[in-house]
Amino acid sequence: MPECKRCLLPEGKFGVALGGGDTCNYCACYDRAAPLYADPAKLRPRLLERLEKVRGKYEYDAMVGISGGKDSTYVLYRLVREYGARVLAVTYENGFLTDLGKRNVKCAVEALGVDHFFHYPDWEVHRKFYRATLERLGDPCLACAFAGFFLALKLCHEKRIPFFITGRSPYQMFRNLFEGSQDLFIPMMKLNAEEHSFEKVARVYGVLNDKITAWVKSLMTDPADVAGIIREFYPRSSALSADFAPEIVNFFLFEPYDEERIKREIEKNLKYRRSEDDLPLSHLDCQILAAAEHLYREVHGVSMLAQEVAVMLRRGELSEAEARETMARKPREDDLVRSVGALCGRLEMSREEFAAAVGRLKNRRPEKFDSR
Repeated sequence: MPECKRCLLPEGKFGVALGGGDTCNYCACYDRAAPLYADPAKLRPRLLERLEKVRGKYEYDAMVGISGGKDSTYVLYRLVREYGARVLAVTYENGFLTDLGKRNVKCAVEALGVDHFFHYPDWEVHRKFYRATLERLGDPCLACAFAGFFLALKLCHEKRIPFFITGRSPYQMFRNLFEGSQDLFIPMMKLNAEEHSFEKVARVYGVLNDKITAWVKSLMTDPADVAGIIREFYPRSSALSADFAPEIVNFFLFEPYDEERIKREIEKNLKYRRSEDDLPLSHLDCQILAAAEHLYREVHGVSMLAQEVAVMLRRGELSEAEARETMARKPREDDLVRSVGALCGRLEMSREEFAAAVGRLKNRRPEKFDSR
């Protein structure tokens, strides 16, 4: 299969199209966007403006979702120690958190002295949603992305917290950046680069809410399930106004990202602990990651990390050999067995049903929908 000479994305996957120089439409779009997004120092005043605008006006300046992974832990650390923000930390407890992730959450919260709570979702609603993303799209991580972020917006709205600040890496932020992308997080990212306005947030997020609703309706078959998911996820568009509309803020638009440096800093200051098999782009906080990676490769024929690695190549942060080695990584067999067991158990799905779903998806190669 032909691939982009620069970022290695395969032609025909994920809307990838090669141009005359054997580089792809993703690379062309990234190069156009780079003058705005490539230098976090230029955008940092936008983050400062947001925090100063709300400081002291609400009980909390921001909410941060912390899973015990490196990025969310570091964002919480920086907001408290560097920016002096009053932060409410929340952990989305869907039953997939690892013990190490929970341990890191506890250490960070205690070291920083922040208020924190675990959010336990209506699992009957979420179980159906996770199962639908697995069976229809081959990607249960989508359910985490939508549930985690949009539930956080709902919580922010209910608690009158103006910002939900996330630790999405640049590789996650830009993985779906191309002309015509349907990634719902890209309009949010573009909004972050602008002067803050509740009115603009309400307008943009109202449109995104409508798109989310339409997507959920296309994914689920039972109208009652659709209603339950929408009710669980997100405040009504009419609840967002020029007076108050919470915004998702991507922290690493405003600060440089260096994975190893981040790990070292939180190890030193928050007693953060890495996993035994720590690797770049790995996540220690999720029990089902190995199952999700296996499922993704089986269904789509490429690594789940392909688009993140492509961003790293465009930014000159990996050699081609390192990129290919990263994309060739596969879960160890014992890790995969445990991970599939955790996923199937939580979704009330037998291993036979899981295998059958993989077989169906491989045969029909579903169009990838990705807003992670």
